[in-house]
Amino acid sequence: QGSNGVAFWLAIATTYLPAIVAPYPNAGAYHSTDLFMLGVLAAKWKLPGQQFIRKCWQSYWPFVLAILLILSTPRIDGRCDLDPFNSAWVRTRFFAIEVILITGFISKAFVAEDPWNLTGILNVWALFAYVTHVAWDRLLPRPGGPLVTYGFLVAVLVVKGIRYLMGRQETIRI
Repeated sequence: QGSNGVAFWLAIATTYLPAIVAPYPNAGAYHSTDLFMLGVLAAKWKLPGQQFIRKCWQSYWPFVLAILLILSTPRIDGRCDLDPFNSAWVRTRFFAIEVILITGFISKAFVAEDPWNLTGILNVWALFAYVTHVAWDRLLPRPGGPLVTYGFLVAVLVVKGIRYLMGRQETIRI
């Protein structure tokens, strides 16, 4: 863990500080790439202070939510990642919310139980929906696209329920 800990926090800092200190327009694609790389690091290394962050999130989530609400900028329109705000303070508030949420996700503070083993099949449906929802929306008159996409969700859950009742409890892993 040693130097990896410092490297992880440096990666988080280099993801957000340039966007706050020296913003440039249309940085969303670069920022998404940085977030992808943070995900790669999170898959390989543990975030230093992960247990502390997880404990804070899970024990004091109303306070964390209050901090997120205080940092929010409800009267400001637009996307700060594509068209940066003029004020460094507003950019800091915008990205601080993302940093708090990202560290919560990386520290696995949002772990939920899955007593019926639905996550695997829901991941498959989510991938299907992501890949096909625009096609359904363009092929069918509205609201046909969303109805078909969510209809597949209902069908997947019905099939999963039938398989559960038949005693076939396979777990789907992606």
